[in-house]
Amino acid sequence: MKFYSLSTGIVKHLLSDKLRRELNLPFEVTNQEKEIILFPRSSFILGRSGTGKTTVLTMKLYRKIQQYCLALDGFRSEERGFSMRNNADDSQSVGEVKGNMLHQLFVTANPLLCFAVKQHLSQLKSFVDGGRFDADISSNVMYDIDEMSRFQDITDTFVGIQPDMYPLVITFRKFLMMLDGTLGNSFFERFRCLRGFSQEKRSTISVALQTFIRTKEVNYNRFCFFYWPHFNRKLTQSFDPSRVFIEIMSHIKVSFKEGISRADYVALSDKRISTLSVQERDAIYNIFEDYEKMKAKRCEFDIADLVMNLHFRLSNENLQGDKMDFVYVDEVQDLTMRQIALFKYIYKSVDEGFVFSGDTAQTIAKGVDFRFEDVRSLFYNEFVMKSKNLRYPRREKGLISDIFNLTQNFRTHSGVLKLAQSVIDLLSHFFPQSIDLLPPETSFVYGEPPVVIESSSNENAILSIFVGSGDIDGKMSDFGAEQVVLVRDDSVKKEICNSIGRQALILTIAECKGLEFQDVLLFDFFGSSPLRTQWRVVYEFLKDKDLLDSSFPCPSFSQLRHSVLCFELKQLYVAITRTRQRLWICENNDESFKPIFDYWKRLNLIQVKEVDVSLTRAMPRASSRDEWKSMGIKLFSEEKYEMAMKCFGRAGEQIWEKWAKAAHLRAASSQMSGSNPKSARKMLREAAEMFHCIGKADSAAECFCDLNEYQSAVVAMLDAVGWGSVVAMPAADSGTTVRATSANDDKCNKTIHAHQLEVQFCKLQNRVRKSWKGGMIYLQKGGEFDLRKAGECFSLAGCYELAAEAFARGNLFAECLSECCEGKCFNNGIRYIEYWKQLSASTDDVMERYKDLDKIEQIFLESCAKYYHKNSHNVSMMKYVRSFQTMELKRNFLKSMDCFEDLYFLEEDLANFMEAQEVLKLLGDLNHEINRLRKGKCFRDASLFILAYILSCSLWGFKSNGWPLKSFPQKEYLESKAISIAEEEDSIHFNEFVREVVKVLSHEQSNVFELIQCFRASRKHKCLMGEFLSVRKLLDAHFQVHPSEYEWEQELPVDLKKDSEEIFLQNQVTATALFYIWNVFKNNILDVLESLDCLEREDFSECKHTVEFGLNYFGVRRLSNNINVTYLLLNPDAKWVESIDERFGLQNGKAVTLDTRCIVSTSRTYWRGELVSIGMRALEALGGLYKTSVVESLSGFCQSTCLTCMFDIVKFFIDSKSLDVKSDFPWALNSFVELSFRYFEIVLFRLAVILIRKHDLYKGNYTLPEFT
Repeated sequence: MKFYSLSTGIVKHLLSDKLRRELNLPFEVTNQEKEIILFPRSSFILGRSGTGKTTVLTMKLYRKIQQYCLALDGFRSEERGFSMRNNADDSQSVGEVKGNMLHQLFVTANPLLCFAVKQHLSQLKSFVDGGRFDADISSNVMYDIDEMSRFQDITDTFVGIQPDMYPLVITFRKFLMMLDGTLGNSFFERFRCLRGFSQEKRSTISVALQTFIRTKEVNYNRFCFFYWPHFNRKLTQSFDPSRVFIEIMSHIKVSFKEGISRADYVALSDKRISTLSVQERDAIYNIFEDYEKMKAKRCEFDIADLVMNLHFRLSNENLQGDKMDFVYVDEVQDLTMRQIALFKYIYKSVDEGFVFSGDTAQTIAKGVDFRFEDVRSLFYNEFVMKSKNLRYPRREKGLISDIFNLTQNFRTHSGVLKLAQSVIDLLSHFFPQSIDLLPPETSFVYGEPPVVIESSSNENAILSIFVGSGDIDGKMSDFGAEQVVLVRDDSVKKEICNSIGRQALILTIAECKGLEFQDVLLFDFFGSSPLRTQWRVVYEFLKDKDLLDSSFPCPSFSQLRHSVLCFELKQLYVAITRTRQRLWICENNDESFKPIFDYWKRLNLIQVKEVDVSLTRAMPRASSRDEWKSMGIKLFSEEKYEMAMKCFGRAGEQIWEKWAKAAHLRAASSQMSGSNPKSARKMLREAAEMFHCIGKADSAAECFCDLNEYQSAVVAMLDAVGWGSVVAMPAADSGTTVRATSANDDKCNKTIHAHQLEVQFCKLQNRVRKSWKGGMIYLQKGGEFDLRKAGECFSLAGCYELAAEAFARGNLFAECLSECCEGKCFNNGIRYIEYWKQLSASTDDVMERYKDLDKIEQIFLESCAKYYHKNSHNVSMMKYVRSFQTMELKRNFLKSMDCFEDLYFLEEDLANFMEAQEVLKLLGDLNHEINRLRKGKCFRDASLFILAYILSCSLWGFKSNGWPLKSFPQKEYLESKAISIAEEEDSIHFNEFVREVVKVLSHEQSNVFELIQCFRASRKHKCLMGEFLSVRKLLDAHFQVHPSEYEWEQELPVDLKKDSEEIFLQNQVTATALFYIWNVFKNNILDVLESLDCLEREDFSECKHTVEFGLNYFGVRRLSNNINVTYLLLNPDAKWVESIDERFGLQNGKAVTLDTRCIVSTSRTYWRGELVSIGMRALEALGGLYKTSVVESLSGFCQSTCLTCMFDIVKFFIDSKSLDVKSDFPWALNSFVELSFRYFEIVLFRLAVILIRKHDLYKGNYTLPEFT
């Protein structure tokens, strides 16, 4: 056995890899952190800056992945190598393992934090798998924060997220875009410039939309620069813009559609935590109304508009796509309550699926007013209780966890923590509702108290430190990369930058949030404070804590008068907690600083030092070039471009310095565009050219898009996809070179003119087409996201063929073919489709990529066909229609375009003769269909078809209400044609029959003799149409004859049918003949009503002719496509169609069809109405005859005959279960019932009763049912 001493050298050796680099191992978490990580339910984590909140979330997320893998693979937890041991709930599953994927979502407002979390997760996985854990891997990586912030590898929808994208680590802004992309009708479609935007066709955000968001979103800076100066000064003079912006975003714009009402907002003044008076809230609401009007006029939006719109849409439709098993929201204090509430729509389990982490002491985000307890309350009401109410209608009490507190600080030492805690104590004392209370933080590291620097001279204190502290050679002291001067705002920053800007990094407190430094010099925070002497209220706190004599004069605290103090203390807290090591506080105004100074001195939290050589020499830290570069990257990532330029300059990184300068110019132009648009455009163009010069083609293209210079954007995008070498060529009219600058080309000062671009595009187009076979080479140079953007830029520039090429190379089929349609280069689209189809047959992997190609192809072909149809080039249209994949698609398209003639010829070409016949019906070409029937020697069918057409037009033409028959154009011509075609049929009887029907179809009055002739002929030829029309006209003839002109019979007819028809042949009318013809009419109608049941069942075996008559009567033709049956309206303007709900009609071009159910329902209503109407008229006529017989003292036989007929009709209506005569004609029917009773008086008590009983008119001993 050998023993070794564990010396420093041995430890270094053990903690080094094979390249002798120091290993950064995953650290053990504290017991406090472990409790949170192992907690199985939804939770809330509150911790100050540096207490490891993000680390806890990351470890908790990663542990869920490990548990999921264990549940899925069956591995033991010890085999995973996770740093936490003895996990109490390892046996617990991660919910239930549903499907094959664990869906976890990590969201924060900070893009840089997202990058850090992704990196941390990757390192944890790498370490578990046996790799190297490098905690500082990001310190010197030159990544593009713009690229990272877009998350282009994640689609803008929750539908179809690739499994390898999980866990999703995204910003809250990306989360909003994904919600918007998942729901129908994007929020951005409301803006005129984006009316054509459709998120359905795109999985990622488009160039046009990116440009719109960059230039039209109102954030706090835009609010200050573009809106605040234009508001009424009488309203704004009492407010800071940040306070008004917070009120608008956090308290007014919190409903689904619009802001809350003025009354509701003003009423918030009565709340216990309100610091605004009624008058102040009323003024802020006036500013809000002006802001909304101004914003709408400028076609701009803010994030609250998007959030409210999402809430409104989500409340009315279900969110499709993946639901999350676990959701982690970090830095939650940067979000409003309405923003947080959006997470309730994406969870699977509200009980264990959420973790919220943040710190209310850091709520200095513009537009956010936050308290952590409010999140817990929101979670209970909006998440837990609503979830329970959905599952259990009876309201149950929900349970949620307490707030977990993290109090162990890993960033800084005890001296700084004590000073920060003193600020927290002031906040909790004066504004207890604005901050969540925590136990004091602790640190493993002891540190000296922060230093307050006093200057003995009257000069500016900052100058005495930097300018007056030179060494013997007079050289000024410079701060290092990890040292910063913090100031209150931009005005102070600008002032001291002029003095010491070259010697130190200078940031405002708002800019430094999220950053940390080794050393911080906080300069003139109190001297520049708007509170000034109001800081004396701190003495009241000292009195309450017995740290000051009670007789010491000091102002009393007032929520209204000291409302700004809350924000000031939070800013002070953020400033203090930015340092890891040393903190210096330097003030110019001792009067404002004195109350806080006395407070800190009494608690022994600070040390005081005067400015001297020893101090100023000890303050600076020397930094290497790598350290300067690392800090530059951090500042660049936080969009602090001006200071990043300084860091890159000190690091000797010229490319990075130019990059930061270009980004600074771009940001500055955005701020200047409102006050000086001309200079702003100049700066933006300079930024674009600088981006282009250093190879940042993507950023250059965005700048050109913001300038609406899409052709220049196209040239820039060529580099992004690796096409720069393809397009280098001499210009047509000059000796200069027109080119798309490659990434390594420094010649960024050449101007590319528009006419040169046109020449370039033509040549580029040819070259690209020739190099199509080698497209995979260029595809490797540009990823799908870059190719998409290139295509969009080409499209915006009007270069549709090039856009199609770019999309094609990115396998963006729908976009490619869309550009082919836009540019009218349809043949190119066909070639692309043929090429893709060849590729799709190669391997299974390729086939998977092309699985939606058929659907995309169909959309393209339809677009091509529509274009040619619109331009009346039907021959070209049919070229694309014939390429449709199925005959059904061809039929549906041609019908929708009203191209029935083209469809007819297509069906005939394909020998679909039955289908062609159906198309003829849709075509409505009467002559064409007649000629086709005559060509097939179907003379009988042709003649009957014409007669049916005449019937429908006579009844329903020109919005007619049906009966009686009317004239219409070409009626006489069609009647003659029907007769002439009938003559071609080898049947004298049919010829005579058609002539009779033509007579009865006449709109002119016919005599009874002619009508009975037509009636007999129709029955002989089994033509229900002729029979019905004859009967209907015979009834009208009876109704039009005065009772005195009726013939009176003195004996009962032996055969009612025969005798009645004989009477008609004598051109006479009688009561019994009327009764006979009514019964024929009634039976015909009942047959039609019965046939409707057959129509519903599609069973025509027994009632084919009756069904045909019913359809012909209404001008309806049956269409069948072997799948379903519809009915074509020959006259869609018919009066009876008006009563049909529009939802039941289907329009194919000009053709209108109805389904069977609608036809049956409408027909049934109509025929029942006709039966009742004609029956009542028959009763009226018989009643008139009876009264005449009484008045003229005719025989009892004549009177009883009328009453017998009436009684039979009345009984029919009373017994009928389907006819609602009682409600439609109550008084009339009652009168006829009473009159019918006269029948018994006459028949039963007179001698004529014996004769009547022998006749078939007598129906037996009737007992009239009770009728009221």
